[in-house]
Amino acid sequence: MSYCINIAIDSEGLKKIYSVGQTVTLCKGVMGHVQSKVAGQTGSTVAWIAFSPLQSNDVVYDELSYYLFATTTPLQFGNVISMSSQTPSPAQAGWTYTFDQGHFSGVPGSGTTYNVYNGAIATTMAFGLAQSASVNNVSVLAPQVALPVLYNQTVFFQPSTTVSIFLSSCQANGTILGGISSLALAVTPTREKPAVNVGFNDATNTFYLIG
Repeated sequence: MSYCINIAIDSEGLKKIYSVGQTVTLCKGVMGHVQSKVAGQTGSTVAWIAFSPLQSNDVVYDELSYYLFATTTPLQFGNVISMSSQTPSPAQAGWTYTFDQGHFSGVPGSGTTYNVYNGAIATTMAFGLAQSASVNNVSVLAPQVALPVLYNQTVFFQPSTTVSIFLSSCQANGTILGGISSLALAVTPTREKPAVNVGFNDATNTFYLIG
């Protein structure tokens, strides 16, 4: 099922955003745990999508279009995560994917988490969850979270259906952030209401829910 976030920004708002070189930034707070499905939330805060807006903007995605990836990018503020290897098709919830010899192979299982076992001996790797989307009719596949995982460990990712929307100076999808803005608008599309309409307040430079 496809969800859609419609973001409307008037001409005055666009002038302000472009004058300071900022973007509309979307994050999803994915839960990531190494060796445990119930530990506290960990993982880097990543800009899933960052784009220069138009007056009318559509972000369309399928809530099951998740991919697992491996990266050697240092998980430091400001770095853009490069997905060195990824599952060739959307990952299946509950399955455990083994990463070895540079690629992923999956074994069926049950549950709602997306799981990776690091079978790459003596290799420093981080693993993460990415999601595909269409942004103003341009297809993207970008990271949402990443965690370092040692050899012989398993990481479990639990996706969030809530999307945080805010302005930032981030210029690329997959950029590691210092955190999510306290002024971010959190929206949660559902099966009952798959389309969410969002507006932009020129006075406060924040987004708000319409309807």
